[in-house]
Amino acid sequence: MDRRFLAVFLVLATWWAAVATATTWEVATPGTPGCTDTNCTPCCTIQAAIEHASGGDTVSIDPGTFNEKLTPQFMDTMGDLTIVAADGPGTVLVIPPIDEGIVTSFFTGTLTVDGIDFSSPGDCGVLLSQTGPVILRDVNAINCGYTAIVIDATGPVTLERCSGTNSARTGIQVDGASTATLTDCAATDNPSHGIHVVNVAGAVELNNPTATGNTLDGVVIEGNGETTITGGLSDGNGRDGLSIGSQATVTISNATVTNNGARGIHISGYGGGLVPGLFISNCAVNGNGLAGGEDNGLGIREVSGSTVLTNVVANDNGWDGVAVET
Repeated sequence: MDRRFLAVFLVLATWWAAVATATTWEVATPGTPGCTDTNCTPCCTIQAAIEHASGGDTVSIDPGTFNEKLTPQFMDTMGDLTIVAADGPGTVLVIPPIDEGIVTSFFTGTLTVDGIDFSSPGDCGVLLSQTGPVILRDVNAINCGYTAIVIDATGPVTLERCSGTNSARTGIQVDGASTATLTDCAATDNPSHGIHVVNVAGAVELNNPTATGNTLDGVVIEGNGETTITGGLSDGNGRDGLSIGSQATVTISNATVTNNGARGIHISGYGGGLVPGLFISNCAVNGNGLAGGEDNGLGIREVSGSTVLTNVVANDNGWDGVAVET
C-alpha cells in the first residue's frame, strides 16, 4: 500500500473514531416529566449532563431558565466540551443560586459555550480560568454582581456576539491569553471599563466592538502583541473612549468615538516599551472631553515609529483635536 495513502487513511480513521464516540447529552426544559440526572435520557440539569460528558461531547440544552451553577471542571473525563442552546441564542438563561453562572479552574480542553445567557447577582456571570482555548458565541451576561464575563486564559480566546451589561464592575475582561479575537461584542452601562483586554502575549483583534455608557473607559487594551480595531462605537463613557497601551503596532479603522468624558482615543506604550507604528484611518473622534478642558480627541505618545492618520475627523473635543507628544 502506498505510504501516503496509508497515512491519509490513518488520519481519517482516527478522526472518524473520535466523531463516532462523541455523545450529545440533552438537557430538558425545567419541569419536564421523565427527565433523570441518573441516566440523562434526558437530563434534568445542565450540570448533570456535564458530569456525564467526556472529551469531545456536547451538552445540548432545551429552552428554559436554569437555577444552577455550571462547573465544566467536573466532567466525567476532561477534554473538549461544547455547551449549546438547542434552539439558539436567547432561549437558555442560567441564574445560579450563589456564585458564578459558569466557572472553570485550569480547564485543559477547548471549552465552547454557544447561545447561553447568564445572570449572577452575587458574582461573575462567566469566570473561566483556562489553559485550553475558549470560544464563546452569543453569550450574554446581564445584571451580574461582579465583572460580567471574565476569561483568564493562557490559550487563544475567541468571542463572537457576546455582551456584558449592567454588571457591578467591568463588562468583558480577557486576561493573559495567547491571542484574543472579539467580534461584534458589546459592553454597556458598567461601573468600571466596558471591554478590558490585558496581558495578551500575541495579537488582539476587535471587530465592530460597542462600548457605551460605562463609568470608566469604553475599551482598554494593554499588551505586547499587535492591536487591531476595525469598526465599532465607543460613546458616552466616563473617561477615554479607546485607551491602548502596546509594545507592537496599533491599527484602528472605521471606528466612531464620541461623547466620552476624557480623551476619545489614547495611544501609549506598555510595560516600558514603545509603540513601533500607529495607523488610524476613517475614524470620527468628536465631542470628547469637557469643553475648554485639557483632554484631546486623539492623544498620542510613546510611539517610536511611523504615525499615519488618514481621513480622521476630530471635532468639538475639549482641547486639541489631535495631540502628538514627541
